[in-house]
Amino acid sequence: GPGGGASKEATATAHMCGTVRGAALAFMLCLRAVSAEPGSASCRELLCPDDATVSSLVARASYAAVEGGSRPAGGCAVLLAIPPLTDELRARTIAALDAAPDFKFGNGRRQFLPELLLASYFADHPCRTPWPETSALPPAAASSAVPVLYVFALPAHALTMFRPSEAAPLLKQQWQLLEGLLASPAFARSPSCHVLLHTSTAKLRSVFGRTSRAKLESASGLIALSFEGPGGDRRLGAYSAPALRTRTIPYFIEETRLVEQALGQFERGAAPAQLLAAFARAREAAGLGARIYLRASFGKTYSKTYRAGGRGKAPAERHPREQLSVAFAHVPGADVLIHSSQLDADGPLAQQATFLATMAAMRNSTFCLVPRGITATSRRLFESLAMGCVPVLVSDSSALPFSSRNSSREGGAANWDSAIVRQPEAQIADLPARLGAISSAQVRALKAAGASLLRLLLYVAPPAGSERSHAGGAGAGRAVMEELSRLAQAKSGCALSMSAVPSESRLETRRAPAVTSQQFRMSELVPAELLRAVASSETLVLTVCSASDSQKYSRGQKRPTAVADCVRWLRSLRTAGYTGPVLILGGTRSAGALVNAAASHGPTWVIDELEAKLPTSPPLSGPDLRNKIAVLPGAAFENFEKRTGSPGLQDLVPLSGNQLRLVWYIYTLRQIAAAAPDARVLAVDARDVHFQLEPLGALDAAARKVQPGPRCGLLFVGDCKSCSAVQDSYFQRQGVRCLPAASLALIGSSNPPLNGGVLLGTAKLMLRLYTRAATLAAGADAECRAMGRDQHLITAAGSELQQDATLARVSPVCLLPNDASVQAAAANLGINNDIRGMFRLDEERGVVVSVPLDAPVAILHQFDRRKALVQFLKRDH
Repeated sequence: GPGGGASKEATATAHMCGTVRGAALAFMLCLRAVSAEPGSASCRELLCPDDATVSSLVARASYAAVEGGSRPAGGCAVLLAIPPLTDELRARTIAALDAAPDFKFGNGRRQFLPELLLASYFADHPCRTPWPETSALPPAAASSAVPVLYVFALPAHALTMFRPSEAAPLLKQQWQLLEGLLASPAFARSPSCHVLLHTSTAKLRSVFGRTSRAKLESASGLIALSFEGPGGDRRLGAYSAPALRTRTIPYFIEETRLVEQALGQFERGAAPAQLLAAFARAREAAGLGARIYLRASFGKTYSKTYRAGGRGKAPAERHPREQLSVAFAHVPGADVLIHSSQLDADGPLAQQATFLATMAAMRNSTFCLVPRGITATSRRLFESLAMGCVPVLVSDSSALPFSSRNSSREGGAANWDSAIVRQPEAQIADLPARLGAISSAQVRALKAAGASLLRLLLYVAPPAGSERSHAGGAGAGRAVMEELSRLAQAKSGCALSMSAVPSESRLETRRAPAVTSQQFRMSELVPAELLRAVASSETLVLTVCSASDSQKYSRGQKRPTAVADCVRWLRSLRTAGYTGPVLILGGTRSAGALVNAAASHGPTWVIDELEAKLPTSPPLSGPDLRNKIAVLPGAAFENFEKRTGSPGLQDLVPLSGNQLRLVWYIYTLRQIAAAAPDARVLAVDARDVHFQLEPLGALDAAARKVQPGPRCGLLFVGDCKSCSAVQDSYFQRQGVRCLPAASLALIGSSNPPLNGGVLLGTAKLMLRLYTRAATLAAGADAECRAMGRDQHLITAAGSELQQDATLARVSPVCLLPNDASVQAAAANLGINNDIRGMFRLDEERGVVVSVPLDAPVAILHQFDRRKALVQFLKRDH
């Protein structure tokens, strides 16, 4: 910029240049962003709201943003299978559009954004089923009880918005993807179950390539999502959508609140000077609005298309736009003007000024004429509704979005008729008299119906914290999903029978609603369906997968858990034979890869965003605070109570790291223990645990051998072999330094530290264990809490429970030594253990075996600390 200052846009561009994969592509995209063609406008000359960037719109069109993360009512009527690698292609396209100087707020070409917005809604939809890159078909294709739809979610039109040289590598990737899909077993097997998201009005060949064009045009079974609907685009080379399997979708329109904000800037003179001047010129051309209003172009393209006989009209007849201009030429209160220029031929500055001037005029008008153009439909229809102007639709072949829905529901055909005025093209001459006869009361009813209908036609949810315009809106993604569900269910061959598979094992994404802490009620943390599953199976495997700030550690402490580690962990658990419910907790919103893995690996739930939903302290409120920490020595308790203030406070002392994990377990186990107090819960680390055999059965079997008698209420595994806690280097750094003397006395001088990464017990005793451990954490000083470790806390809490005489009689606390010569249920392979001669890598069976017992080890903990073991597992798993 002038003076050498780096603008926000330039900084974002530099970041994008450093992160786009592929040097050649990065160079071309960045060249486009930083060296725009002469005369192109930047955000120094345009209004560029942060909320209007393509990346912001795409994020706010996602299922999570629109629906708040809640599952579809009634579950998944269909599963969405999005082919591998299309997510990456869309991400690269979005980055390029954000950097493009001529694709800013108000640009006419943004009307085609639904191909990206709908793809975003589908991408994180709870009903999306995984499709690994190495698989010809998604796993659900062979076992799903509901239809599986294959979605061609490609950024087709977006790629036509760049210069040919810039678009070439992206188009090539898109064509290769599409050719592979059309030649795949998935397409050959069920072509009627494929969805073509084709929002472009460009020729099919230029968008999808020569090879794929013929296959797409001959694939009459495709479900098509199109702006125009069947027969709406009859230009040479346009896609001829199958009439019975086409669903019309709305164009994208800019958010009303952003339009109003921009117009307010003009009124205050707060816009860039060049834009203010351009707006003044555009306002003069657009007018101030009228009772009957239209500004439209009629260039050579329209004339050629129409006079060539399109839509079956005789060559001598005038285009409807010309007819409207003649019909309203002398009607009082009408401002109808058809000009020869086309808006998309103007530069970015003129486009934004003209767009905002036209929106201002529509806002001040009663009836907005909506004639067809080159195609049957126009975004003017949706802009009129957004600005509170009654649309007057003059197009015989226009297909309205979602008009096939049941008319008794919001957004059905009856609602369109109550919100707009339709006029046949052959009766344009009668339109002035018809509009003149509509009363003020009728106008108010039309506008009210239009405002209600608009909610169904929007793709993008307002940003968090903003005042929600069109409350309950952004329903386009949901409506499209409903249309697809009905089409898929009416068509045979999209699903296979699954009568032999238990319902609890069907592939579904189970994710708790994404809400703020203010909206959240802790009593609703655990979904009811998960509680029922735990009560039915009497088992649960519980873990934390979080890479949030609160879960990070300093050098020398815990390593962060990557999403890939969690996915690998879940896969190994299911491969090992565990079929019961799994619950994965997370601090922030979980990555799509984890949610997709949950969808394809048995009954698995993800409850994330816990840093927003839950306190960071253990629940020590109420008059029984002193009883809950009664074991704490008197002086330590007085210090604890003095530091935390009133015992009635909910948030007493904030915890972090693995200590925060204790808090999450407490709130989760509260509900689980209330529903199924005796259910067996295995709490296990995700980052460094690998399962070879079904873990719960293996642990119980090992416990019966080591400690005969009543079934163990809690089962611990020692963290090291033949060592004591007070002599262990890890325990010395935290336990000896941070635990009260009474707790250290209970641990004793010979007991080992307990492995906090593998714990098995009944839900009620696990809750008791974690509550005690978190209480000890909250009672420690700030330095001890800052360490974020929990092994010493679990060791102390477990030692206290071992001393409970009542538990010893009916539900004893058991300890498995970390010794492969005694048990093969769980092995801690950490560097503080000497494992020489204890384990063998069985190449023939692909398992790690206990040498003394000649048996596979069910749970391998801290396997990532052994290089040879990691290489072995990579080869065989």
